[in-house]
Amino acid sequence: MLIFSIKLLNNLRKAIAGRRYPNQLAGGVALGVLMGVIPHGNLLAVCVLCAVLCFRVNHAMLAAVAIAVSFGATRLDSYSHAVGEFCLTHPVGYQWAASAWQLPLVPWMNINNTVVLGSFLIGLAASPIIFVVTLPFFRAIAPAEQETSAQQGKLANQQPRQT
Repeated sequence: MLIFSIKLLNNLRKAIAGRRYPNQLAGGVALGVLMGVIPHGNLLAVCVLCAVLCFRVNHAMLAAVAIAVSFGATRLDSYSHAVGEFCLTHPVGYQWAASAWQLPLVPWMNINNTVVLGSFLIGLAASPIIFVVTLPFFRAIAPAEQETSAQQGKLANQQPRQT
């Protein structure tokens, strides 16, 4: 676990040092919050993880933020419970949950748990907001276009030519 954490922090350091893709860094933060808020140990978390890994975001940033957020996510349980209870007791939400429960894999997603459903909905609602908030920060620390083009030109001159 310690070696994994060191490798993760090293990858995160390299990603931030590279900082050429602010959209990917901001997307990693936003989706990392979503992954960190959802309680683990159910099929919903696995499905969200598989979906998130398909996006072009910075996975090191995503993992670091998910780990950091998961430590404080238990403080949201009372709010998550309230949101999940509202959704499951609302007449439309109740009908949706009852019909979804009949599907083959839905019982393992644990969406009948108010905390799991509420955490998922809170994380889903917070992700676009966090992306919009963090994007200007990562754009501000991104290198200038002249600097990146000079680095690319230097790399092109270093590569051997093939005839």
